[in-house]
Amino acid sequence: MMWRRTCYRYVLCCFEVVARDSEEFLDLPPEELMGILGEDGLNAPREEAVFEAVLRLRTVSALRFLRTDEAEEDPAPSTLSANGTERSLGRPAQWKETPRLT
Repeated sequence: MMWRRTCYRYVLCCFEVVARDSEEFLDLPPEELMGILGEDGLNAPREEAVFEAVLRLRTVSALRFLRTDEAEEDPAPSTLSANGTERSLGRPAQWKETPRLT
């Protein structure tokens, strides 16, 4: 597990770059992020960078949750018409498409 410790130290040393540019950062569990933020050795010269990193992670987590939640629901509810055939009701106007992250 030497590589894990080395990676952890790199995150502490280069937090702003890792948080801004790393896709893997977005997969951090909240407990691990809290551990990193609580480290005395965290090199984050700008407090705004830490705030932006947490905000980015929370935004992506929320979008992932919404996409998962939408996938479990029927995206276009349907009903039986008078003659017994099923017809789509379509999506309500207030349902917005979730932007895809690149």
